[in-house]
Amino acid sequence: MIHLRQRTLLILLLVALATGGAIIQAMLRTELAPLDPGGLMDVRKPDPVIVKPAEPLSPSLEAPGDVRDAAVQGTTVIHPLEVELTLLEQGSIDALNGISPVGSGASARIKGTLLGDRGEPVTGSVTFTAGPNRGRVLQTDSVGNFGASDLYQGLSIVLVESDRGLRSEREVMLRQLGTSRLDVSLSRGDSCVVRGFVRDRSGEPIGQAKVRMDAQETVSDDLGEFFFPRISPGKVLVVVTKEGRASYREELYIPRNGAIKRDKLTFTLDEGVSLTLSVEGLVGAKSPSLAFVFPIGVQRVNAVKGQRTYPWHLVNPIEIQPGRSVQVDGLPPGHVSLMIFHPGATGSPALINKKLFEGRDNHHGFMLKKAPSLRGQVTMPDGSPAARAIVRLDAPNVGLATTKVMQQKFTHNLSMVLPHLPAGRQRVECDEKGRFTLTLHPTISKGYYLSALSTDGSLEARRSVGAEPGDVDLALKEIRRASGTLEIGLAGRFQGLPVKVTLKGKPGEVTLLEAADSLIVDGLEPGVWRAEIWWNHDRLEQARQFEVGPNGKASFAVVLPIGALEGQSAEERSRAGLSGPGGASNLPNGR
Repeated sequence: MIHLRQRTLLILLLVALATGGAIIQAMLRTELAPLDPGGLMDVRKPDPVIVKPAEPLSPSLEAPGDVRDAAVQGTTVIHPLEVELTLLEQGSIDALNGISPVGSGASARIKGTLLGDRGEPVTGSVTFTAGPNRGRVLQTDSVGNFGASDLYQGLSIVLVESDRGLRSEREVMLRQLGTSRLDVSLSRGDSCVVRGFVRDRSGEPIGQAKVRMDAQETVSDDLGEFFFPRISPGKVLVVVTKEGRASYREELYIPRNGAIKRDKLTFTLDEGVSLTLSVEGLVGAKSPSLAFVFPIGVQRVNAVKGQRTYPWHLVNPIEIQPGRSVQVDGLPPGHVSLMIFHPGATGSPALINKKLFEGRDNHHGFMLKKAPSLRGQVTMPDGSPAARAIVRLDAPNVGLATTKVMQQKFTHNLSMVLPHLPAGRQRVECDEKGRFTLTLHPTISKGYYLSALSTDGSLEARRSVGAEPGDVDLALKEIRRASGTLEIGLAGRFQGLPVKVTLKGKPGEVTLLEAADSLIVDGLEPGVWRAEIWWNHDRLEQARQFEVGPNGKASFAVVLPIGALEGQSAEERSRAGLSGPGGASNLPNGR
């Protein structure tokens, strides 16, 4: 009797000869060179892959009898085929000559898992509350995994929340083209009891100070003592605020199943200063200005713990209404940089250095000057004005534009929680006539991407514009949903195959692909994509790149290893905790 593996290989050989050169051509086709997201403009786009192959991409085979009998419930394959698709270059807006595509620089990745009381995965969400990705929300899959591959570089603060209402707050560093890992335990059983004090420099207690630790809040008593009955283990974010005092931040390591005694933890608050800001005169649009306050040079650092001590993300941005002033309290004394942004105007000078003194009235009046502007009107499909529509102007690389206007290196956003500044991303609301005014920064970017969104979020308009002043009108249309499709041929299969697709870093659920089916992924945005494919922790081939046009399709074939075709033995399935062959009810979860 021919051995099972030999018999399978013989069947594969016969099918390959019968189907001709179509599959072989797909297998031997020259791979596209890897594309560097940081230099997309210097790389030629790959030619579109043939959409409809002449032969089926996934011809199915008849399983040998002993394998077929074992696979009646779906599959004997334990490990899922894992496909990760990353958007490298957006193609939804045509780029101008000489500027990078929209979204360039958004290439940082994050992966993680939310865990419960006994280390089991829990479902929930991860919300970016401060930093360059503010407002982004990531949902977990059914086994607690979350992720994204199109984030901006920089320090970010995230709020982690389970579907059962347990919360945690962490600070995470994201690097361009890098992957950050964030696993958070929301277990009550592993939590830690935390006690401590809030004091001043002389050791005197400070009462009524608000202590925020890992998304929980309490207030110190008259003795300066605070208490948290349950704090999740790991490195958590702490922020302490008190009227008249400079706010304080720290990352604190919390052990599992332990307790931090009150005499072991003290937060020290210094005297704070106030700064009054105003705008002298009105230039440009009749709308609020946005001011920003940043530290100069080395930030205030806890010499013992070697950490940044001031939560600048709580200060910025500062909105100043025309003709009014704003007082900012709780700042640390010392040198700061001040910046102002206003539609149709710019600060004069653009960057101001100022020293803040204790016990004095610190005041600064910003001066504005006329700047190169982009004006226009947003209209509805029937031609009427789109009142209160939201208009946004983005530099191709928003993060780079932000650090550039600050006269800092690109890595500056790794040293503090820094939002996108209006030089990189502006957002304004149209007036009742649908009109808007935006500021251009020709020294920062040679071109921009302009978009408008109706008040109900159902209509949009998008286009690229240069850095020259002028007028531009936007006509809203129904939002086009991503409709590109990728077909991956998986030849030689005679049984179901578990598959998990991760799209732009977001993990999908494990599903069972029938033997006769190709893997089809729809809803892809137009642009250049990268596909990476694994099985049982082994990469099956070099990262492959393909292009999807509007309403377009792409396809290629992948050669599966023997284990993904024949499956695993009863003993292997038993060791993996599967009593029988795989099926929809007991699919593995992958990596």
